[in-house]
Amino acid sequence: MSKRTEFLKPHLVDLLLEDYKQRTVFKELKSLGIDLTNIRVNNYDIVLDIIGFPRDNSGEYNLYPFSHPGQEKQTGKKEIDEGFFSRDWLWDKNYEVGTALIEIQDIEITEKGLLIKPVSSDLKEKEELNKLVDWLFEQWDAYQSGISNKPL
Repeated sequence: MSKRTEFLKPHLVDLLLEDYKQRTVFKELKSLGIDLTNIRVNNYDIVLDIIGFPRDNSGEYNLYPFSHPGQEKQTGKKEIDEGFFSRDWLWDKNYEVGTALIEIQDIEITEKGLLIKPVSSDLKEKEELNKLVDWLFEQWDAYQSGISNKPL
């Protein structure tokens, strides 16, 4: 592990822990009819930016042929080229980890902020988020070496 990675990792895990807490509370509030999704700070994209992944620009491209194989549709968007980058596979992993944690944890709103309820400690969440950050750095290394760019 590089010195950069060693230095960044605990900070990235802390950002992801706060993101997890925020998503959990917002999901709970949404189930009560309060939708705050548009004001959420997206720490996961911030973590991906810090690691160095390109921004997701998939919205600029015509993805219709990928979702409808064998069919063509003029969308006025660019055709896939070397500038295309989708973060979908990175988001899928984040969703998997977050969903697994949310199923076993509860978040509580207190005067001091968002806290994981006493049935758990931050240790389990941080352990899982550490694994996620390790996986992100592995994906970054593979992307940098040209082994993978997981475009779709």
